Amino acid sequence: PKSEKARLRKGATVLCATPGRLCYHLEHTATFKTLGLRCLVLDEADRLLDMGFEPQVKKICQTLSSHGSGTAGDGAGRELAAQPQTMLVSATLSPAVRRLASFCLRKGAFWADPEAPAGNVGQPSAADVEDEVQESFVVPKSLTQWYVEVPLKERLPALFAAVASRATTSGEKGKKAIVFFSSNASVDFHHDLFLDAEWPARSGAKRRINEDVDKRRRLKGGFVGMSNEDEEGSDDAAESDESSENVSSHEAPKFAGKILTQTPLFKLHGNLAKEERAGYIADFAHAQGGALLASDAASRGLDFPHIDWIIQYDPPQRTEEYLHRVGRTARIGRAGHALLFLSPSELGFLEHLKAKGVSNIKRLEASHLHRELMSCGAPLELQRARDTPSLLGAGLKNHVEAREPLLRLARSAFLAATRAYRAFPRELRACFPFQELHPGHFASSFALRENPKGIARSEKRVLGIEEPRGKRGRSGSRGRGRGGDWGRSAGGDR
Repeated sequence: PKSEKARLRKGATVLCATPGRLCYHLEHTATFKTLGLRCLVLDEADRLLDMGFEPQVKKICQTLSSHGSGTAGDGAGRELAAQPQTMLVSATLSPAVRRLASFCLRKGAFWADPEAPAGNVGQPSAADVEDEVQESFVVPKSLTQWYVEVPLKERLPALFAAVASRATTSGEKGKKAIVFFSSNASVDFHHDLFLDAEWPARSGAKRRINEDVDKRRRLKGGFVGMSNEDEEGSDDAAESDESSENVSSHEAPKFAGKILTQTPLFKLHGNLAKEERAGYIADFAHAQGGALLASDAASRGLDFPHIDWIIQYDPPQRTEEYLHRVGRTARIGRAGHALLFLSPSELGFLEHLKAKGVSNIKRLEASHLHRELMSCGAPLELQRARDTPSLLGAGLKNHVEAREPLLRLARSAFLAATRAYRAFPRELRACFPFQELHPGHFASSFALRENPKGIARSEKRVLGIEEPRGKRGRSGSRGRGRGGDWGRSAGGDR
């Protein structure tokens, strides 16, 4: 654009650019002078390669190197360096990154590795010199890694427990945590849910009298089904709520105050306006404690001070993203912790990480999380309950069901998370098998009582998408595995 060319004509002290845009101006903007360039920084080099920018990056380095040949004056009688200093920054050192470094950097380049022994600073390690066939990752020694195995139906109460106990302003020094989700819709839903969610009480329950109850009917086995239009897939919906039926099917418990009263909440994802993003980033950076709910937009390029915990509620879509997420804590030698949520069918991801060099991931019992939650201001009668996860889960479902805007967010988040689960690359599909994902239990983790196909149809109605009558019924689910085409419906934010 002409506005960019005009700004470049005036000159710039620091220029931040994408590879494609910089290549364009180097080739087509005659007034873009780089003769006095002192330094070229290639940040997030591994990400640039993943996005296919290797040809542009090489062209930039080649062009700027040729422009810098010889010496040039800076207008004050001083000579500038014949060639700009090049710095390549990457969280992972894959063979592709090494090849790019050998092209862009001069021979004898200085290697800065925070994990290298004191005597080897400035020298490449043996792994850097040898030709490596398999990529391996290194996490900071000051990082303590944990994983928790949680059934799908108990994921949401466990998340409340993790956030309440690991992101708080209580105590002499508050705690900060970043919670990662797989989609923007999940970030929005959980942020709004966390703001208003309340403790359920065991006593004082009263019969629900709203119209939704009138549409429900008893099925055999004591399960609660939906109306006739949602009869398809009702087994999944019923099973997702079986553990808490007696608490919530026809009763709405009273509430005893908000759950996250001592946890300031922030959010960050790519769909936020620029002013919102800047506001949340600044507020979280200066907060004494709290939780930032984020998509992978927060896994790179942001340096928040004093992050105590990284909570990965949804697994990373790429192996490298695990490293980038946990890299938000334990920075520059500081201590940090990372917690990874896994369901029983996803434990193979631990072996995958181990094969990549990420080991020493300790097990955290889900029961320990629930006990921690009870110490975060839970009512005494709730602490005495026999099955607090089911009771809390039922209360959250009542909370969502009674608020139409929050219910719509829950549906969108569920469908977006389902699409994300289908989108794992080939190397991770064995670790996250979609065919073993129980649709009803997965919907329950978003505080939804509806069956998955009913959720998809509701979302289509909101979006104004007409479903052909011939496609309704059980025939539409052939060949799709458990739950049919429930994971392919409606548009999303990915």
